[in-house]
Amino acid sequence: MATELADGGPASFRLSRRCFLGCLASAAAGATLAPLPAWAKTVLPRALPEGAEAPFYQRLADGRVACQACPWGCELGPGETSRCRAKANRDGKLVELDYGLPCVINLDPIEKGPLFHFHPGETSLALGGAGCNLACQYCQNWQVSQKGAWETKNIDMPVARCSSAAKEKKCRAVTFTYTEPAVELRYATDVFAAARRHGLYTHAVSAVFLHAKPMRLLCEKADAFSAALKGFDEAFYRDVVGGELAPVLTALTTIRESGAWLEIVTLVVPGMNDQPATIGKMAKWIVQNLGADTPLHLTRFVPEYRLQKLPRTSIETLEAGWKAARDAGLRFVYLGNVPGHNAENTFCPSCQTRLVARLGFKLLENRVQNGKCPTCGAAIPGKW
Repeated sequence: MATELADGGPASFRLSRRCFLGCLASAAAGATLAPLPAWAKTVLPRALPEGAEAPFYQRLADGRVACQACPWGCELGPGETSRCRAKANRDGKLVELDYGLPCVINLDPIEKGPLFHFHPGETSLALGGAGCNLACQYCQNWQVSQKGAWETKNIDMPVARCSSAAKEKKCRAVTFTYTEPAVELRYATDVFAAARRHGLYTHAVSAVFLHAKPMRLLCEKADAFSAALKGFDEAFYRDVVGGELAPVLTALTTIRESGAWLEIVTLVVPGMNDQPATIGKMAKWIVQNLGADTPLHLTRFVPEYRLQKLPRTSIETLEAGWKAARDAGLRFVYLGNVPGHNAENTFCPSCQTRLVARLGFKLLENRVQNGKCPTCGAAIPGKW
């Protein structure tokens, strides 16, 4: 069933029990990340969605507001939208435009996060809304991350519906991914709180470019993070990512202190952040500040968005980065976007027994027993 709202409102769809799988909506008319199902009769929105009041902002003089969620600290006059395109000043209040209106819904394996040490083989209801507070030149989902909710095709997904849909589809988790959950913090945390009440795990895929208080709020509601540490120097963050490194490092330590499960992912971009020495330096920081058992995923770059002229990352470059990270002391380093590579698998760091076998995001075997290696009894960090 599809319901079009009155003129001036965002496009909205109500999901039946059988027809929400695979809904990935586009930011541009006629262009989609994946084919829309036949039931999703859509129109482009024609005005800003109503939204819901956002957390973490300050009211200023003359009806202005200052967002205090991320380091950009956008100050908005009446009717103005934020840098991340996900918030607006409406009548002196800061509102989240994506609230209840994700533009991406899918059923994903938990491994897709990537998340390898957190309930392997489970399925998650994956959601994402328009907008992002970064502007990565290589963004894989730029069609929605670099747009606002008034430009995307959105799905009517109230908080309670997320949990019920996940249960209907036999998911064990709810994930905010594809775009940045930090810019729709109220919606993400409300969904996570409801999901927990229904016995579901909660998972955030985030670049964690946030101030401390919003980061702590997200940590209170998320059981696991796939956190992007996109590089390890300020120049790369400034010139390629469109952000800053220092707040990300602080946020990662906040996650570790919170007790949420944490895995880190770095997309290895040829000629930009692929030097083994830099990866080794990053891995050493992870060991010293987050622990040697923190999984690191080094993911193969695929030409996209504004870096389409670059080649894919070579296997040799990925393997050199893998070695540098292991030499720095990390015990679990994985290579992503290289299906069939041995570094997709989990090995016992004590006896080298292969514990978890994978092919891409597909779980082939899981031999971990009660969180331990069945061969030598060594404890394997994670949530098994």
